[in-house]
Amino acid sequence: MCRKLIHLGLALAAWGAVALAPTFASASPVMTFPLGTPLATGSLLQVTNAGVSLFTEPEGRIECLTVKFTGELSANSEGGVAVNLSSMEARRGGVEEDCKRDWYKNEITQEGSVKITYSGLPWCFKTAGIDEFQIRGGSCTGSKKPVTLVFTYTGLAECKYEASSFHGTFTTAPEDVRLLSEQGFEKESTNSFFCPATMGSDTELTMEKDAPTNEPVYIS
Repeated sequence: MCRKLIHLGLALAAWGAVALAPTFASASPVMTFPLGTPLATGSLLQVTNAGVSLFTEPEGRIECLTVKFTGELSANSEGGVAVNLSSMEARRGGVEEDCKRDWYKNEITQEGSVKITYSGLPWCFKTAGIDEFQIRGGSCTGSKKPVTLVFTYTGLAECKYEASSFHGTFTTAPEDVRLLSEQGFEKESTNSFFCPATMGSDTELTMEKDAPTNEPVYIS
């Protein structure tokens, strides 16, 4: 009887070890919709912010309640996932409403508005290793270009900021795709003296099918 209990205990311990073992994302991720079914290339996708998208200056911040990209799935195989992002919009909230800017001068907070556009579209979204992604300028099959943000400060100046690419992490199935990124951009040399020296970006984005129901997609 004692020997049977020992064998049972060992079996339960082995089962527990398997049940509690962590799961890892694939090094060759594939996008699926519905969950587990590979999504066909050519499918239309949209990438939208979850919460406020924040851009930070040395002495201020810019908030956009709506940031949206649309694009097309161009690759989805063991070589990874690639999406050509072809359009973009950033707004405070209403249609064509510029994003809100708060900046601090002499211990006083002042408010303004900024129109944000993204230069050099299309951009290319690619998975880049386990749970990581990269976005760069240019199409996914074309030559690599920088990523450029254009900030038009109402009544003041146009300022451009650039990065060779930006990176982040993504959630994997069974969770729907969420992109997390904190990125710094450097100002272009032709910017006005008014333009802040650097620009930071902190945002969380979701990825969905570009359809009336906006159904989430998955990467596993």
